[in-house]
Amino acid sequence: MKKESRTAAKKSPASAPTPRKRFPLERRPLFTALFAGNSVAELIRNSRAAHWQGADAVCAELACLPREERTVEALRPFMTATPLPTMCCLYRNDHLKQDDDARQKDLLTALEAGAACIDVMGDLYDPSPREWARKSAAIAKQKRLIAKIHEAGAQVIISAHLYAFVEPEEVLAQLKDFEKRGADIVKLVQTADTEEEFLAALRATFLCRRELKTPFVHLVSGAFAALHRLIAPSLGLALTFAKLDPRDAIPMPPLANLKGVFENLRFQLP
Repeated sequence: MKKESRTAAKKSPASAPTPRKRFPLERRPLFTALFAGNSVAELIRNSRAAHWQGADAVCAELACLPREERTVEALRPFMTATPLPTMCCLYRNDHLKQDDDARQKDLLTALEAGAACIDVMGDLYDPSPREWARKSAAIAKQKRLIAKIHEAGAQVIISAHLYAFVEPEEVLAQLKDFEKRGADIVKLVQTADTEEEFLAALRATFLCRRELKTPFVHLVSGAFAALHRLIAPSLGLALTFAKLDPRDAIPMPPLANLKGVFENLRFQLP
């Protein structure tokens, strides 16, 4: 018996799967570097840069990757390049012009390669206004997908990018609906182009913090994007996104600036 136990002990470390680096949602906010790349090598460089710049996590958009690099073998070095947990997303701007099923297959490949969190579009399988699927068949399919991702030990963020202004109560209603689908994080990005819209967006952030049970991300694009994104991490967001290079055209604050404002503001809602 003792000999068998020693043998089992020797074998277990080699046979044990590598733990997946999950997003530590108990720590908020998580400053997440968002980037894309034309190759896995570029994703790796960006991930390492994010690590050295103090990011808590990374989010990789896979839209620019060539077909031959959307494999488990190609993507795994990216997932293990740093200790940071990795989120992967692939929207309808995919350069390969794939449909929803094909894109989700690529994201499941990233999951198998070691991604910690997979983005599920709010209108996946049912392209809809406000990226909010309403058809019961599409929602059921989303729930099955989410269950599959959870079975693999990973997390899910359900996201919607509206490119329009919506009232605070509508923001809350949409994210509550996403919450019911089983996501670990719910996300909505809306537009705020006027003072009134900015103040309403702030109220939406407070409303989500008070009413949602699921960790949430509520961000703003448009004329007031920078102002809202700089203060929102202090208002209850689970995570927020930043760019690595200040010269990048992506309309979001650089990681160093975002973290600097948060640290110097010295204010965070409990």
